[in-house]
Amino acid sequence: RGRGCRRPSPGPRSRLRRSPTTASSAGVFTLSVPFTLNAPNTLEAFATARGGNGLTAAPAEAKVTHDDIAPGRVFQAPPPLAHVRQSVSVTASASDAGSGVAVVTLSAASQPLMTGLSPLPPAPSVTASALWDTRASADGAVGLTATATDRAANIATITRSVIVDNIPSDTEILTSPS
Repeated sequence: RGRGCRRPSPGPRSRLRRSPTTASSAGVFTLSVPFTLNAPNTLEAFATARGGNGLTAAPAEAKVTHDDIAPGRVFQAPPPLAHVRQSVSVTASASDAGSGVAVVTLSAASQPLMTGLSPLPPAPSVTASALWDTRASADGAVGLTATATDRAANIATITRSVIVDNIPSDTEILTSPS
């Protein structure tokens, strides 16, 4: 059986014909098609009898967006170099106009945090939040990390340093002013 494929361009419709393309007995075929980078591409595949004789099937259409741009990401809380103790809210957001955000993870001192996502992925923009118990980390500078992955497997990471200070103050007031 002969097969055909065409890729309309984003602008005026044009045809990219690849013939002959041979299919297996199950009708499976492989074809390399150039895509317009970081833009939607529409593919249409159709079948014609061997040698172009006979009827041509209606095309099956697939929309594919090439995406090699990593998601944008922003740390929202806590502020950079903040002094934190006990339970702290960690929040970051990610956005991806191409294929959409698939996953956002948060970690503190290289340890994953139980993260809630809103809205649930996949979505163009996702906010991740977690409650971090700083008592599980040593006092001093600690790195927070937010990692976002889009549906095209592009990964972006952002880090922020905070200062953990869980040592109670040892100041003691012995007398009151007169």
